[in-house]
Amino acid sequence: MISIIGLLLSVLTIIILVYRGLNTIPVSIIASLVIIITNGMDPWPTFTDDYGLAMKNFAGSYFLMFVLAAIFGAMMDRSGAAFSIAYWLMKKIGKQRVILIIFLTTLILTYAGISTFLVAFTLYPIAIALFRAADIPKKMFPGAVLAVAATITMTMLPGTPSIQNVMPTQYFGTTIFSAPIIGIVCSVLTFYLNYLYLVKQQKKLALAGEHFVPGANDSTVNLEQSSTSDFPGLIPSLIPIIALLIALFALKGVVESIYSVIIAMAVSIVMGLILFRHRQSLSDVLNNGSKNGIIALIVTASVVGFGGVVKNAPAFHSFIDLVNSLTFDPFVSSAISINIFSGITGSAAGGLGIFLTALGAKFAAANVNMDALHRIVTMSSGALDAMPHSTGAVVASSIAGLEVKETYKYIFVTCVLVPLLAVVLAIVMAEMGVV
Repeated sequence: MISIIGLLLSVLTIIILVYRGLNTIPVSIIASLVIIITNGMDPWPTFTDDYGLAMKNFAGSYFLMFVLAAIFGAMMDRSGAAFSIAYWLMKKIGKQRVILIIFLTTLILTYAGISTFLVAFTLYPIAIALFRAADIPKKMFPGAVLAVAATITMTMLPGTPSIQNVMPTQYFGTTIFSAPIIGIVCSVLTFYLNYLYLVKQQKKLALAGEHFVPGANDSTVNLEQSSTSDFPGLIPSLIPIIALLIALFALKGVVESIYSVIIAMAVSIVMGLILFRHRQSLSDVLNNGSKNGIIALIVTASVVGFGGVVKNAPAFHSFIDLVNSLTFDPFVSSAISINIFSGITGSAAGGLGIFLTALGAKFAAANVNMDALHRIVTMSSGALDAMPHSTGAVVASSIAGLEVKETYKYIFVTCVLVPLLAVVLAIVMAEMGVV
């Protein structure tokens, strides 16, 4: 019993310490110590094997992706390409609809195959230029970019290429297009509610006298005082992003997904450096991009390290046994189970992977519509996964140069509360046979 309390206390520790302003790295170590002490684990092998190995594996696997993504963002920023795109969007759609611009751009890029991590780096310089023009505090950026990337295109829309949408196909004999009606209806609901909430918060912050405050590494370009002659042309500015998408599609199925992202990023960076060679300093782009990418990587890897301790704690195996004993309707019990796993580990893919490995065969044998079950388990992985120690929240906040405590209010509503409502709707629709 003490071990289970300790596991829950460790998650609570992360939430409290993050909100007190502590950096994620020491917080992940302190929270791991709570688990170690209450679960009677040996500290040294736990930190070197469970924490250290999980952290090392993540950092090793994603090192190039984080660094190249950050270099890409720096290149788009320093060359003025990001501002050219932002300027065009602002003139066509209006600075009063910045949140809508971010939503639509994120939807297009992530549904096309760009990962949540990558889209945050890619969109940041564009978003910040728009946020400055509309005078929106940058603390809203993580909630805005994750509102679509970590919900609709990660788990809801049929056909989305995310790993969360692929994993259930191996257990349920389904496809990534499973339950299209449920997926589309829940996507529309999520888009509408998240947009409504963030627009309301934008107005509330304006009335409270809060303004856009640039960070130390943010560009000082002001779109309101600029003209098209200040930036590269729109078409050249879009070429690196288009090249990225084309490369991702061309490499799909040819090499592993992580390698396709790395190659595609490298191609788009080289193209951008050639196109904008007279508008930026090569050393500035490479140095700043590398530094920002490594910082984001280490901060995120520390959270993954905590997840490694969690998954090897005796209490976590007790949770698996508890979940296995649930006797609710399969749709309901699967949703509860995955949210527990994802919430504790702070990872949608991690929580879904644990569920499918431990209980996938059991639920595959249930007498329910497998397409509906596929969509429900996928969507359920993307709700409580967005706790303060989730990789998405940490990465998006780190990119913006902010602490999670400054940004989490918006992330919680857009990536936890609204997706939970969508899961409930999905279950109701599945029970009614609307798939």
